[in-house]
Amino acid sequence: MTPPKVRNPSIFSPADLPPGSPVVLAYGGGVDSTALLVRWLREGHRLDAVLFADPGEENPKTIEFVRDQVEPMLAAAGIRYVRVESGLGRLVDHYTAHAAMPSIMRRDCTGRFKIAPMERWIRTNLKATAKRRCVNLLGIDRGEAQRVKDSGRSYIVNCYPLIGWGMDRDACKAEIRAAGLPVPVKSGCRMCIFANENSFLRLARDDPKYFARVEHMEDVHVADRAKRGKVPLLLTIKPLAQIRKEAREQRVLVGFDDDVGGDCGGYCRT
Repeated sequence: MTPPKVRNPSIFSPADLPPGSPVVLAYGGGVDSTALLVRWLREGHRLDAVLFADPGEENPKTIEFVRDQVEPMLAAAGIRYVRVESGLGRLVDHYTAHAAMPSIMRRDCTGRFKIAPMERWIRTNLKATAKRRCVNLLGIDRGEAQRVKDSGRSYIVNCYPLIGWGMDRDACKAEIRAAGLPVPVKSGCRMCIFANENSFLRLARDDPKYFARVEHMEDVHVADRAKRGKVPLLLTIKPLAQIRKEAREQRVLVGFDDDVGGDCGGYCRT
């Protein structure tokens, strides 16, 4: 498969790693980034650290998988595992306090709560510069090659090995199983702006307490926008109050698969 062209060419093969550059993995805890980690270690490539950016809204199953499966594996391999945070508190609480909402157009939630903390750690701890750029491994498989993009930072070069290896999502799952690990759930914030309607229906049904926090965030934002005569943003195509009502009716949309699309490894799906 021919890697897609980007403005500032990224790396698609371990063979192209700049000599002496530090290498980190932007780890999201999902299928793609786990498969990348497993194969990267299996093939013996250098890896200085695995960075897990936690916005405080991750699926508890993702946190459990990272704790029980990934952290012991990294410890055994002598690789540093780092959990980074934004310093802004939990994502939902932050947006509620500012009567704001995450935006698909701006992708500010990913920028503030995932990308910025990882970039800050790279600059502070690895002393990366434009002359000694850090290689940032991203778990994006060949089925989502449209997500490939430049880092936008002179001191970071993005690397997409799954695309270089020609691995799709099924191949990623097979790689994980071959390593003796359970296949993790799809990663991402539980109230992700890219989640489909079924995800919110299930969230309202399975964890009403958490859903109420997210619904409150939306309600505060909607009320604030109404006072200012502006159109509000919604997390999905319907108000969460309506989603909650439909969840009580046990409504699930036929044909909506929660596993469609890639995992969140610090860069939003596009």
